[in-house]
Amino acid sequence: MRISRVLGVTLLVVGIFDLAAFSQTAPVYVIGATFERPVATCPCFVSEVVPNGPADLAGLKPGDQLISINDGNVGPLEIVEVAKLIRSETPGDVALTIRRNERLRVITVSRENRATVVQKQAVSLARTGEKFLDGIIVPVDTTEDEVRHMQTFEDGRLVARVFPLHYPTDPELYSGAFEVFLLRAPTQVAVGGIEDGPAALAGVHWGDVIIAIDGVSPNGKSVSELATLLSGQGSRTVHLKLDRLGSIRDIEYVLIRTAYLLKQNRKQIVNGSIIPDSLDESYLQCLRSNKRAENNE
Repeated sequence: MRISRVLGVTLLVVGIFDLAAFSQTAPVYVIGATFERPVATCPCFVSEVVPNGPADLAGLKPGDQLISINDGNVGPLEIVEVAKLIRSETPGDVALTIRRNERLRVITVSRENRATVVQKQAVSLARTGEKFLDGIIVPVDTTEDEVRHMQTFEDGRLVARVFPLHYPTDPELYSGAFEVFLLRAPTQVAVGGIEDGPAALAGVHWGDVIIAIDGVSPNGKSVSELATLLSGQGSRTVHLKLDRLGSIRDIEYVLIRTAYLLKQNRKQIVNGSIIPDSLDESYLQCLRSNKRAENNE
């Protein structure tokens, strides 16, 4: 679920869906792609492309690493600056040099009016049971009150996180594909970032306050205790009692092997980062080198 990229995470993300872009009144022309950079010293890469959008039609794919824009190196730039170079207030082409499968290539993309690209994305989202609401991609049954709750969430309430990558780091564990926030003021245990998986399919939403897990209150439990309650060595049914803005809901889902969920979502976990499974070996080496540098500090 895309809401995991808007709230409660530290990933640096740019694309057509950020709220700053939606607040603009002047026409904006975009390519219909989202870029991420989980590690500042590694290149940013394409995480999503809008089906039938300009980037998709030009051949840009998730996992493509962005090297330059119109022959200008983007390596030293902040990712927000990268977004500004890709967007434009007038239509026109933008030449992107990307690395894919260890080879460099130039892809020229014709920018399209953001409203048109958003409409294309809306059509695609409808097929997967999602929608836009105030610039955020959410499940189709999400209410405006829930989105307001997301937008007013205060990071200072966050004490700890269970499954901060939304999956267990051990791909052999079975899980529901979502993270959990331990919050203060007031003390709560709530659903955080959520991926396409069994919990999302069963109807679990970002921000749902967990009242009980299989009849056990999560309050006062440690991160490891909550992880044990929400994952396992094999498949089993998990029963959650949830408070969604005052409405109590009982939801059940079956734990699924994390390796399978990652494969279905075309992702992989490398050195504490969740990335597309199409990223090449050079990018994986960058992540590993960054991890070694951290360990030597």
